[in-house]
Amino acid sequence: MAATAGRAICPRCGANNFSTQAACWKCGTSLTGAGAAPRPPASAPPSVAPAGPANPAPTPVPYAATADAPDPAVALWAAVALALLFPFVAVPVGIVFLMLDDRRKAELGRATILWGVISSVAHLLVTGWLINATVRQGMAVLQGITRARAEAAGGTLGSGDLNLPGRPAGPATNGSRPPVPFVPNFENVPFPDPPSSTP
Repeated sequence: MAATAGRAICPRCGANNFSTQAACWKCGTSLTGAGAAPRPPASAPPSVAPAGPANPAPTPVPYAATADAPDPAVALWAAVALALLFPFVAVPVGIVFLMLDDRRKAELGRATILWGVISSVAHLLVTGWLINATVRQGMAVLQGITRARAEAAGGTLGSGDLNLPGRPAGPATNGSRPPVPFVPNFENVPFPDPPSSTP
């Protein structure tokens, strides 16, 4: 272990560590073990390194899958679940994952974007259907209210007699009487007095 001004270089991977650390942050190698060089005392001036490269190339450490590594199948199902439940969030998250260098994360990003787009289209179709069904139900309720008011006033309305915006007026169903339009009753609505022209 090489030490320079409060820093310690790992003898195995070459990572830069604080001199107070007992193990390397990158590879976990003990920095205070028997194989490591002793640290200089705090009062001693830093030792001068022999001539050579200022920053030696670190030795690559092969990746070893550990027991706590995420399962790729679980990660894929989590990405699909995110895309199905929150498609408008999943597409940007998938784009971010595509920008990462890790191949597995890029694959997750592709799957998230694909399922996010499919789910977005499905969500829009279902939302359109629900809006259409709500409008139809509202129109049916308005027709029922209008029919009840017309019958209370002594007239009768057929099913096509309601003249609503966006719908063609239907013919009279009783043959003798024209359709009764719904006219709101504003007699009991208080209106403010008009302003007087004289001061």
